[in-house]
Amino acid sequence: MVHRNAERHPVTDDDTIRHLIQTRHGAMHVRVTGEQDDAPPLVLLHMSPLSGRMFDRVVPLLARGRQVVVPDRLGFGYSDRLAERMPLSEYALATLDAFDAIGVRQFDVVGIHTGSTEAVELATAHADRIRRVGIVAIPVFTEAELAAFKGHYFEPPEPAADGSHLTWVWEWWREHQQKQPGWTIELMHDRAVDHMDSWPFFWWTYHSVFDYPIADRLARVEQPFLVLAPHDDLWPQTQNGRQYLPEHAQFLELPHLALEIFNVATEKVAGCVEEFLA
Repeated sequence: MVHRNAERHPVTDDDTIRHLIQTRHGAMHVRVTGEQDDAPPLVLLHMSPLSGRMFDRVVPLLARGRQVVVPDRLGFGYSDRLAERMPLSEYALATLDAFDAIGVRQFDVVGIHTGSTEAVELATAHADRIRRVGIVAIPVFTEAELAAFKGHYFEPPEPAADGSHLTWVWEWWREHQQKQPGWTIELMHDRAVDHMDSWPFFWWTYHSVFDYPIADRLARVEQPFLVLAPHDDLWPQTQNGRQYLPEHAQFLELPHLALEIFNVATEKVAGCVEEFLA
């Protein structure tokens, strides 16, 4: 049985309702912002190793005239941790469990990185639930890239008395900060906190993405399809993936942006999403 617990949470000027919902793999935390209008809800799917908090700045803009639904994927944010690794398809099923519990049937979805992969899974394996799909980056890896990425995303260092494991996390995000102007110390801090909160199994979900047959799935996306393509750390993989896109997909290259498009270019990206959804 799926249980629900909701409470008002004044995160922004808009009313946001928070749900903690039991799914087949554990309890999932979901934020719902805005009032339902004629448009279907918009679901935002976050990247790893972050949580739905990464969309905090853009949600008020996107929630004008529609509900915006932001889950924390299992293993991240305020959702339950997992007992074992599982494929991306199971993450998506757990997400649908949560949406069923709060009455979200058909919806638009926008995902970034891990969220891109989950969005493609939802759009192809559960096509009746998705009206429009947008993704940020296309995680299509060559065999050589897969080997390199799997070697980079692995178990983190053990907690150390000198706090060097904390420095490891901070340096992870400082590397991203140096590649994109506009990051603040507060943003880096938020990213590091989310990263630590998913410790030590955040790398499981990366490997679920690496093992997902996204190249085969892309051509099966029949819904209106938008690809936002910043020059981030997955830009080479996005280039790999362009050849697999269906003919109706819209590809919008954003060469002046990198990883944090929802925070560094909030209004521009919100405008792109709203235009596509309209």
